[in-house]
Amino acid sequence: MRRVVLALALACCVIALATARAQALTEICPAQLEVAAVSSAGQTKMGPATVFGFALTAAGPRSVSGILAFDTSAGWFTANVPSVALAEKDRRYNGMLGRWSIPSWVSPVMYVQFPTRVTLNHSWLYSASAKNSGAFGWEKAGTFICPPPPGPQAVFGNKTISRAISRLLGATRSLQSPTIDPRDVDALSAIPPPGASTFAARHSTPLETATCAKPFADAVTTMSVAPEYPAILQSSGASRLIGIGIAIDAEGKLADSWIWAPSDLAAFDQAAPSSAQDQQYTGAVSYCRPVPALYNAWFLFDSP
Repeated sequence: MRRVVLALALACCVIALATARAQALTEICPAQLEVAAVSSAGQTKMGPATVFGFALTAAGPRSVSGILAFDTSAGWFTANVPSVALAEKDRRYNGMLGRWSIPSWVSPVMYVQFPTRVTLNHSWLYSASAKNSGAFGWEKAGTFICPPPPGPQAVFGNKTISRAISRLLGATRSLQSPTIDPRDVDALSAIPPPGASTFAARHSTPLETATCAKPFADAVTTMSVAPEYPAILQSSGASRLIGIGIAIDAEGKLADSWIWAPSDLAAFDQAAPSSAQDQQYTGAVSYCRPVPALYNAWFLFDSP
């Protein structure tokens, strides 16, 4: 029965990809989970640890409640999180070609306590309800079953769509992903302060299975087409690199695109999202089944 409900939820998710937006962004769940092991010697961000700090993030204001899912080295766990308000915390990023500020709404840092030391394989907001989500309209979805992510969720990918990238960056240089300003990093690994919200992780039956040969795969661009250069700028000789957000549905088709790193020329910015439609994509896979996914790409507009 759970699989049937999940299939319906994913259908709703495709609708959300196509219609819900704020700040010209698309979401696939009412919130995303950020998590890190509370600091101690001999561990990584994913553990081993008994206490993990976490925060819920979204592309717009809202209050969110739900169930967290943890696939760990000691089996599956879940933790219930009561309604929490997300507040605006714009994230600043530094890149080799500039700086950007991206609107984000973030919960206070909270904590989950496991009965034993675990290392996280995968974790996400499994089910969620949202209130006051504005144009995103998550209230209409009721309790929404979120698809599992295809892998650890990086803030920025490094997928470049260009056949002439070396002309701008130099043949021996590679494009580096932007990094978040240290002032905007949530202190998830810090020791919980007195009175911090801490929730118990409880053993669960497996929520997903990974029995196929390749249970996880990111969404990727399978054929790149150089973006069409705006006619109004052809005599300028200008070149610009623009960051584009890409939303891919569970069928591997483009659901939406938007600018996260604009240029200083409006003609490039106006042409960039439509250029995403000229590319071909392969969708993401998580626990052996197709899932929708978001990633970020670079589009180079190079002079003809």
